[in-house]
Amino acid sequence: MKSNKLYILIILLLPLSVGCVSTHQPSSSFSEACIVAQKVVDAVNENSPSTLYDLLSDNLQKRISKEDFILNAQKERSYPYLTPLYLYLNGIALNRDESADVECLVASRLPGEKYRFSLVKERGEYRAIVFEDVVDGSFIDKFDHIVTW
Repeated sequence: MKSNKLYILIILLLPLSVGCVSTHQPSSSFSEACIVAQKVVDAVNENSPSTLYDLLSDNLQKRISKEDFILNAQKERSYPYLTPLYLYLNGIALNRDESADVECLVASRLPGEKYRFSLVKERGEYRAIVFEDVVDGSFIDKFDHIVTW
């Protein structure tokens, strides 16, 4: 009788354990999103607006040429009160529509400061929605609000 209960218990628990194992396998979309997110972080950390432009979504690229993006990025990073922007990839959440939300920790700023951006899948590959203020030129407005002593 005890052995029958054991067999029943095994039969009931086996599908659950197999299901748990299979849900922990990373999807190819998640792996692809991780790779592109790290490429974005590397481009920021290497101060490479040319590389970053190539990773932007089609919508952002349609709004600005590569040359103008590079000029805006260089101007934005050249302001004397800005510390270099250095990011550490902290987390990625893959959404049901295969877009992804990326969270980075910002070094050399306030402790715990975070920078977030999104990834969208276009033509089968991930592209970044990041630095929209550099794309539209509105980054220049932030310099109007800096307090000088």
